[in-house]
Amino acid sequence: MWYLVGNMFNGKWGSSVGVDAFPMFLTPGYDYDKKTGTGIVQYLNYFLTDTYKDNGESDLAGWKIQPADFNWDKGMNGNGGKKGEIIYRNGGDDGGHILAPENGYYLVTMDTKTLTAKMEKQDITPAVLSSMGISGAFNGWTDEPMLPYNTAGVENHAWYYVLEVTPGNCSEETPGFCDFKFRPNGEWKGYGSVKNAVNYVGVAGDGENLALPIGKYCISYNDITSEFSIVAIQ
Repeated sequence: MWYLVGNMFNGKWGSSVGVDAFPMFLTPGYDYDKKTGTGIVQYLNYFLTDTYKDNGESDLAGWKIQPADFNWDKGMNGNGGKKGEIIYRNGGDDGGHILAPENGYYLVTMDTKTLTAKMEKQDITPAVLSSMGISGAFNGWTDEPMLPYNTAGVENHAWYYVLEVTPGNCSEETPGFCDFKFRPNGEWKGYGSVKNAVNYVGVAGDGENLALPIGKYCISYNDITSEFSIVAIQ
């Protein structure tokens, strides 16, 4: 998996998944090899723009895409102050931050096999949710807020929640697993009948509970597309 870091995401530049690095989405309909990490990953949300500093960075809205080992010499960077361009840093000079050409919605698509990525403006005006939660056996089926990917105060449509499944918060109906559902605007959203959703991707809807075995996970949800991704945290 590849991860979003930077000032667009609350100024976080670390390598702790679900704390300061946020997974891109495994998108239904695209090829992705979960063992090798090669394939297509995407991210759709609102981005800010800014003016580049002389060093090719932006304190307001600069960001990068990092590989699973967080080797900064092998990540996806900006292209020397050219807004909207993303290039692979193959051990060479740092290309600086990635920066949107203007404020708005963008779809970021990366091919992790060819190590190429693009940032495309989207002509959409999605409604902003009044609440985004997650509910399950781990919290007694009460609503618990999911957290925004975007930096505080910026319109956001991608959310995450770090769930640690323990023997103490597993479901009585599915021993050894924790059932849960998404709660956009107080609605219930599940998916099919997935009883082991580790490293799973789908489009949430009027389905049954999802379930995860004992372990720690970063659960992501996009309220524009209802897509979700679940990444196991080592």
